[in-house]
Amino acid sequence: MKLLVDIGNSRIKWAFGVADRFVAQGEAFGDVEPSLGVMLESRYEPEEIRVANVAGADAGFRIAALLAERFRIKPVFAGSAAVGAGIRNGYSDPGQLGIDRWLALCGAFSRYKAPICVVDTGTATTLDLVTGDGKHKGGLILPGIELMQLALLRGTGDLARLSAGADSGLDRAFQAAGLSTSQVESRIVLGHETGAAIRFGGLQATACLARQCMDELCADRSVEAIPGVLVVTGGAALVLHAALLRQGGFQGANVRQGHRLEHRHQLVLEGLALDPPCFTTAG
Repeated sequence: MKLLVDIGNSRIKWAFGVADRFVAQGEAFGDVEPSLGVMLESRYEPEEIRVANVAGADAGFRIAALLAERFRIKPVFAGSAAVGAGIRNGYSDPGQLGIDRWLALCGAFSRYKAPICVVDTGTATTLDLVTGDGKHKGGLILPGIELMQLALLRGTGDLARLSAGADSGLDRAFQAAGLSTSQVESRIVLGHETGAAIRFGGLQATACLARQCMDELCADRSVEAIPGVLVVTGGAALVLHAALLRQGGFQGANVRQGHRLEHRHQLVLEGLALDPPCFTTAG
């Protein structure tokens, strides 16, 4: 059994188990011992600890110390590899590809064996494309949906004033606007007050970009005639999934002409769990 830990900028996700089965999992907002209590107090005793860290060396050091003290095992920190899980890293310097992006790609490609576009919605949003034969075509990085909102509020006095007191929750805002995946007569949701207009703008801009990337991948003549998979993961994945369903004309089992839509909550951990490992050992 492994303990798998994904240290992100906003939260830490973890799971006990193996590649095809997690027996316990959770997440915490913070890297101090109290917030990680459920993981540290678990009855499971892993034989190996694997860590993916994009939150910086200090956060990695603190969590590694907690893990080593509790489980008496030195954690292995993952780094992006040139090849892994059937994928050829598209970066000229493979190690420069964020380990969270690399593991998410490996987890998705290992599961679907098809052309994939992986969208990870965290503090930043990343999009990466992989062809059906495992070629990583490259990716994009843009501000996360909430970060887009914060940038507007901090950089524009009038918008901040007009949206003051508005609920910042994307899920609640979309529910209030009547977002329904079964009602596609209006594929764009418009705000009726400034705060909602900001939230809906960032979310639906991200959804439009994801759809465009997936359409480009599926239109590539070099891609085999295998339906592609648009995979969303990360903190805002559920609401992005709903926006994509509304915008994209998906029907039935999230299927749209040429590809389908999937949500994987623990995609980075799925990639981290793969055997043989798809990563290098980070220094």
